[in-house]
Amino acid sequence: MAAMGLAYTTQEAAGVDRKTELLKRFDADGDGQLSDSEKAEVKKAMLPRLDKNGDGNISQQEAGKLWSRLSKLDKNGDNVISKQELGGEAGDPGDDDEADERPGTGPEVQPRPAYSVKVTELVYGQGQTHSSWGGPVTGTIDLKLDIYEPVDAPPGRPAMVIVHGGGFKGGSKTADAYENFAHYFAERGWVAISIDYRVIRDYGTVPTEWADYVANNIPPGKKQDQYHAMYTAARDAKAAVRWLSAHADTYQVDLDYVTAAGGSAGAFTAIMLGVTDQEDFRDELTVTQDPTLASTHLDQPAEIHTIIDHWGGSAQVDTLGAIDGISRFDASDAPVSIVHGTKDPAVPIAAGEKVRDEYIKTGVPYAYYPLQGEGHGPWEATVDGKSLERLAFDFIVEQQDLAVGP
Repeated sequence: MAAMGLAYTTQEAAGVDRKTELLKRFDADGDGQLSDSEKAEVKKAMLPRLDKNGDGNISQQEAGKLWSRLSKLDKNGDNVISKQELGGEAGDPGDDDEADERPGTGPEVQPRPAYSVKVTELVYGQGQTHSSWGGPVTGTIDLKLDIYEPVDAPPGRPAMVIVHGGGFKGGSKTADAYENFAHYFAERGWVAISIDYRVIRDYGTVPTEWADYVANNIPPGKKQDQYHAMYTAARDAKAAVRWLSAHADTYQVDLDYVTAAGGSAGAFTAIMLGVTDQEDFRDELTVTQDPTLASTHLDQPAEIHTIIDHWGGSAQVDTLGAIDGISRFDASDAPVSIVHGTKDPAVPIAAGEKVRDEYIKTGVPYAYYPLQGEGHGPWEATVDGKSLERLAFDFIVEQQDLAVGP
């Protein structure tokens, strides 16, 4: 049962119990329990999330707060769970999760962890807060991001903007799933920024047209709160991309190779970043109405070239179009990879299908991966044996024509 302990602990850290779903996925013969070979598949799926340096082992440092639950697998007490202790080669995902070398016209990234990562928390702007939606201004808050730099990677680096989920009610850039995602890409040559943004409790500034639409079209209560917070989340995320543009030289970023990625609410916002126009979620308010806009690098572009959508939707984009009658989906949109559980109770798969259908209409490249039987937030899922990180890696490399090193 060691492998099930590993799977459960990973999900427990995210606050979700998926024992039943994991059993359903990996119980290939349907006998209600995991055989040794089925346990090996669990290990194969789970190990990449903890094995940050790609050596096939899990150190105490890599496991972090999960070590207390995983240490029973460390048979020889050396504070490292080796491939052998995990079940030998059957449990080693290393080679299977490495991309093939390929030429490309874009920057070169690496098929496996190649760089140490420097993580720094920075402020990318400010946001105004109110006592309630449309109520008196109560102050301003710093908008923060964590930047993940690949130490000694060559200049001209691709970049990724990562947006956390949380239903626009909460969430954090430091949640395990987003930290893991950022490390995965930074270790391979990307500069990743993972952002926090204003949520419902902050009661950010919302333009009159947006507030009127919500009041007239969205049922009162929590749903209206979410729709109001969708605006401020989009405004803040656009500010983060402009911050990246303003500091591209400092972090040696090539702005022609920027990806937006997110899960759940963060995926809604990632889609928004890759589909809306430069002025959207920037020009609806003036600096007089919201003085903190002046801190958000208004003279910089917020361009995205690829979208990684994990169980999101297009509500922000659709609301903007409903207000002014102009659809934002067109041939200039960034290509999108859509991953969505078919049994998602929080964001029904119809939301992912709608994004797919919009892309079919415009002819912009997309990939669509319905995860059969999966619910909401299955970060541990695999597609054709690939982790979601590797799936995103392959999509970005293909769409941006990145070179992959040996």
